[in-house]
Amino acid sequence: VNRKWEPLWSIPFEQGSPAQIALSKLDGTNDKYIPTLVMCKPDEFETYWKEYNDELKKIGIEEYYKGIEEGVKNRLENW
Repeated sequence: VNRKWEPLWSIPFEQGSPAQIALSKLDGTNDKYIPTLVMCKPDEFETYWKEYNDELKKIGIEEYYKGIEEGVKNRLENW
């Protein structure tokens, strides 16, 4: 059973909004870091994890989270 807010990936963002811009950058960031995080040696993980999180901050991941939160609130109020 899907809840009103599911699936989160289908929440639309206004073109050019901070959330949409962050989302567009997120794909490239994930493509760069996720394989490295999965395949790195255990003793390298923390270094790559920090790099990944630093990059997420640079692309404005908090704006993406805010956009998702607003989308969930909108669905809960209007669906």
